[in-house]
Amino acid sequence: MKEPKHRLHHIKSKKVLYSLILIGLVLIGAIVWLLWPHSIKAPVKTTATTDSTSSHLQQSTRKSTTNQTQTATKESTQTDAAKDTPYALTPEQLQPEMTFQLAQPDSPNMPTYVILHFDGHDSGKAEIVFERNGEQDVTADEKFTLHTVPTKELRIFPALHTPTSEQDLRSSVREVKVNTELTLQSGDQMYLLVNGNHGISLVTKNFAGNVPDDLTDVFVESFEKKIYTQKLDEANKEKIAQYKKEIEAAFIAQQNYIDSLEEDAKGSVQTPQSAAVAKATELGISHPEDNELIQKALSEFHSQ
Repeated sequence: MKEPKHRLHHIKSKKVLYSLILIGLVLIGAIVWLLWPHSIKAPVKTTATTDSTSSHLQQSTRKSTTNQTQTATKESTQTDAAKDTPYALTPEQLQPEMTFQLAQPDSPNMPTYVILHFDGHDSGKAEIVFERNGEQDVTADEKFTLHTVPTKELRIFPALHTPTSEQDLRSSVREVKVNTELTLQSGDQMYLLVNGNHGISLVTKNFAGNVPDDLTDVFVESFEKKIYTQKLDEANKEKIAQYKKEIEAAFIAQQNYIDSLEEDAKGSVQTPQSAAVAKATELGISHPEDNELIQKALSEFHSQ
């Protein structure tokens, strides 16, 4: 016996409904299955990322700390070195070529210049130059090495000082402290230091050697050529002014003496001008090294 049509339609509707429900359950299960592992792994992955970031930060921190420690150690070492060698010159204070003037040209037994040629911060070549009759004669040309050494105390004859007596020579000696040493191939030492003019001085052995036995250890200071010339001009101006003052004093003294005489006696004595010339001659005999300056002082006195 056949089912009525409306009954068949009802059965088919139920089958379709069950099929849809079943498909829905399958889909829900699949979705849950797909999502469930991610919900478990996500925290693990996040933890791993956090651990990696933390590790990276720790390494960066360690590197930063190490660098800071190394920098601090280096600065500390440099500071300690500066404290141990406070008179040392820095590389920035040295020029590729530095010319120091020890004496005037034609000075007996003394080099006119010492020229230092640096081929680096710790080596170079030294030229010791004698200038005679307007010509240069290099008597030494030797390599040197530059060192920073523990502080040494040296006795020196100061630059531009021309002693007039042994007592003057002895009283001119002063002490300096140095840390920058140049050792020449010959075994001689030279030294560099910052002088009172904020320039650089070269300290060398006394090439002339004409000193008493107890002063043979005394070195000689020299200025860089430009400073030497400047200081020499200043020193010469002071000397000319002093010599002029003495010449003028002789003139005034003679004038006062003449004024004190009777008229008939005035013509038989030396004139003030002659007294001034005589004083200049006397000064030239006492200071032959300054004869040119004395004549200039006399000329300035006559022209005033």
